[in-house]
Amino acid sequence: MSSLAVHPHRQNSHKMRFWFLCFHFVVIFHKSGTGGGVALATPMDTSACPPPCQCYSTLTIECTRESNMTEFPSHILAPEQLFTRLIIRGQSNFSELTGHSLRNMTSLETLEISRSGLQHVSDDAFMETPNLVQIDFSGNNLKTLSWRPFKYIISKLQKLDVSDNPLVCGCALDWLVPRPVAGQTSFDIGESTCFENTKRDPISLRTMDIPEGTCTLPTVQVSRSEFTFNNTGTFEVTCRVTGEPTPQIDWDTSSLEREGSVSNFTVVDLPDGGKKLQVAGATGIATGMLNCSASNERGQNLQSVRLYVQTKPQIVSLQMKKMFHSSICFEVRGIPKPNTTFLKNGKFFISDVLNPNNPNFVKMAHFDPEQPLSNALNGCVYFTTPSHVDNANYTLACTNLLGRDEKELEVIFIPHPVKPPIDDIHDDRKFPIQNPMSSALPPPDSVPTATSSVITKVVVVLVVIIVGTLLVGLVGYRYRKRQHLYRGINQDGNAAPFSVMSFMENGRGDKSEMVSMIPNPNYLPRNGTAVHHISRDQMRFLGELGEGAFGVVCLGICENLPAEGDVTMVAIKTLKDASIGDARKDFEREAELLTNLQHDNIVTFYGVCMEKEPFLMVFEYMENGDLNNFLRCRGPDAECLGLSKNPALLPLTVNELLFIAKQIASGMMYMASQHFVHRDMATRNCLVGDKLVVKIADFGMSRDVYSTDYYRVGSHTMLPVRWMPPESIIYRTYSIESDVWSYGVVLWEIFEYGKQPWYGLSNHEVIEYIHNGILLDCPKACPKEVYKVMLGCWQRQPQQRLVIKEAHEAISRLSDENPPFVDMTGKNTFV
Repeated sequence: MSSLAVHPHRQNSHKMRFWFLCFHFVVIFHKSGTGGGVALATPMDTSACPPPCQCYSTLTIECTRESNMTEFPSHILAPEQLFTRLIIRGQSNFSELTGHSLRNMTSLETLEISRSGLQHVSDDAFMETPNLVQIDFSGNNLKTLSWRPFKYIISKLQKLDVSDNPLVCGCALDWLVPRPVAGQTSFDIGESTCFENTKRDPISLRTMDIPEGTCTLPTVQVSRSEFTFNNTGTFEVTCRVTGEPTPQIDWDTSSLEREGSVSNFTVVDLPDGGKKLQVAGATGIATGMLNCSASNERGQNLQSVRLYVQTKPQIVSLQMKKMFHSSICFEVRGIPKPNTTFLKNGKFFISDVLNPNNPNFVKMAHFDPEQPLSNALNGCVYFTTPSHVDNANYTLACTNLLGRDEKELEVIFIPHPVKPPIDDIHDDRKFPIQNPMSSALPPPDSVPTATSSVITKVVVVLVVIIVGTLLVGLVGYRYRKRQHLYRGINQDGNAAPFSVMSFMENGRGDKSEMVSMIPNPNYLPRNGTAVHHISRDQMRFLGELGEGAFGVVCLGICENLPAEGDVTMVAIKTLKDASIGDARKDFEREAELLTNLQHDNIVTFYGVCMEKEPFLMVFEYMENGDLNNFLRCRGPDAECLGLSKNPALLPLTVNELLFIAKQIASGMMYMASQHFVHRDMATRNCLVGDKLVVKIADFGMSRDVYSTDYYRVGSHTMLPVRWMPPESIIYRTYSIESDVWSYGVVLWEIFEYGKQPWYGLSNHEVIEYIHNGILLDCPKACPKEVYKVMLGCWQRQPQQRLVIKEAHEAISRLSDENPPFVDMTGKNTFV
């Protein structure tokens, strides 16, 4: 077996292949013996299959049994049944193919109607089958075949077989003849034939003799190709055509029929066969293309007239939208194209022409209109990191040569922080706060005046003793903690994992053994990064987010965090029992490590609360939860998984997936610069906030919520083998290079919208695959350049893998070339 084979599920047994081939041979022999077609697929549930047909798991429908079928009942098919192949054979009563027969078959790629009674194909037959590439109409009763039904698929059509039909040679079939001329058909017609009036035997369509000058494509001429005038203008334009047979002329006036487009218009027939279009009172809405088309048996041609109606700017809409970024979006009409400028509280803010002193977190984007010519201008000003200081009255001013229009919008991105009532800062039911002396001391009025001075002296002495004791204890505590941090590295000599989990469960579910936290001199406290201690009185618990082996993670708010007067949503992790083993020491050491990790793509660690048990760790709250669930909710299988929202969220685009991958690589590059090894990089250990911000974390809940992602070794060791390189699985060695391997798997997860790597395989099988050098396949939605990064991360030898900086640069380059902004629908909000 090759040391590097890219395939997720492979049968290695020659014996199984032998019996598999024997089975197919028997099926083919049986089918050929009964005169039917070869069908190697398994029939599906027939309850949703149109009678008298059979549906197969290969997305094929076969209607081959003799019946009275006159049309194919496609209306029975559900829209989600994406059949790609339809075979209708031996149906003598099937005489006409219409658009109704192929409704709900937008995924159809191959169509066969053979040895049947087909006589006519309607002009709308292929209107709803844009992916059709192969058609077999052999052995029917077709006498002619127009080009009109095929105009919807002519650019994709690869093969059209009309052999064994009584086709009559003539101009109506000339469009089928392949010609090496630009713009002509290039599909294969096989050995198709037709009958001439003077001959009994059929001749090839390629040798069909048509008298010169009797079958030509129409040519179209318009009296003027462009009009430019001011609002409510009047004009007329004439269209004349030539061709044999004589073409029919048609003006496409759909753009003039829009409400408010023109006052009126008429089409006048001219004596020479031409047609004149007269338009009165054209407004800016009429701006666009007017098409004059001509068609005959041979084909169709057209000429366009460009119409520009100049109008002063008109702001149709100005509103706040929550898209990828918080945005102020607008729609403006006007020709020439208006210049757009935003004012903030009456002062210049941003313009599409001039942007002096514009902050780099504010951008303006214009979007191309759907029509080639349009008087509509759509765009957005988007704010990448808005705050309450951006709350203001924004005025949009639009100008062109004909005038000006303005509109104002009050925007509140984030309400000004409001301090909650003091009574709500703590919850006495969970953390009762009592004054131990309140029940022992009498009211002040009841204390005798003669004894007040004695009490005062006693209190002063007690305060001095208590303060002195605390100072001595604090010095001793710091000394012991520093000695503990310098105690050395454990036997495997690796850096500490980035984990906020303090316990692992044994086979009985008891929290009996702690996860080893490995000291590293690189992670010792630095100046300005001492662990921040937070008072329990500052916190209020709002609800439970989840539970892991270590304890519970709660949602809460914290007062005076990060600055005085601020109130911040936080995630609070509890330590269940500090008395087990070295739980308290590991808790303190972990806090030291997390304090030193400060990066935009690593979850912020605010501090600890150790006033009393349970001990607490306070982290930044990420409102969109873990990345794995986020991807599944916004992936193509969200509805199947029961994760779809109402209204449904749009699947994440490739650009947005690249943006996610770029942020994770940025966080990992920072950890590598700090010589920090994570050991459990996966999408379940990344969190998602507002505006698609992604940060690396690990609250430890993932080992319970995603327990199937881990392989239990012994009674209490759980390994994420699906994310681990060979050296970590075999030798339990971890390094920055092993994290790079895991990043490759994270990329695979991202572009598979949260699917489990090696789904369908057991953990034992996964270990065998990785050991044998078999790698994950390229996801369908994944660009080839990203898969190359994955393969670079999955080199067997650690020193041959990509450096995380190289992976970050490659992903960043792709992400920057494809910025993740533009969701004009507003369906994909990240809040």
